[in-house]
Amino acid sequence: MKAHTLEGRQALRALQEALLGLSRLTAPITPFLAEMIFKEVSDKKIVSVHLEPWPSVNKGAIKKELEEDMERIRRIASHALRLRAEAGIRVRQPLAELRITNTELRKKSQLLNLIKEEINVKKITFGKEMRLDMNITTELKEEGIIRELIRNIQEMRRELGLTPKDIIMLAIEADNALQILLGRWEKKLLKDVRARSIHFGKDATKTNREISFEEGSARVGIA
Repeated sequence: MKAHTLEGRQALRALQEALLGLSRLTAPITPFLAEMIFKEVSDKKIVSVHLEPWPSVNKGAIKKELEEDMERIRRIASHALRLRAEAGIRVRQPLAELRITNTELRKKSQLLNLIKEEINVKKITFGKEMRLDMNITTELKEEGIIRELIRNIQEMRRELGLTPKDIIMLAIEADNALQILLGRWEKKLLKDVRARSIHFGKDATKTNREISFEEGSARVGIA
């Protein structure tokens, strides 16, 4: 298993530990499946999962404060996402600010960053009641369009079986207003989808997709 970022490597390591633990626990009941999982994910020179010791509880890894903080984050995220849903604002649309009441999180920047990523807001402030700023500025609206476009292009890359190392060229057919918008965000778009260039207009491509926005639509192709 490989990843190209520190976050990706950490996630894969956590997944590996979970699957190794699962293979040990299930070995007595599903020996062949447990053996297959173990051999796929283990980087140890162990012949078989059936020669591994039974898993034990690592009490030193239990962080009560962190568990409590994560429960607070879960409640905050659930409430904020409900506010988004009630307002009809999709999660991929960035918002400016979320105000929360949990002042105990004020100095925990990593946890606040988790909330910002989950709710897709630029800033978190503190106050007497939770409030999500629903005002969508022109810049936020444009960023939402770009994120939706990036998501679709990444899906198209996966459909073509491309890897992160594969560089593509984009062909985008859209009206003038959307072309101007994309021009302002071209640098980010090219970087995030691993593209060398964007050609505006009809072009021969390996695959294409019609993407709809509130402001209109665009036909996107990959070559």
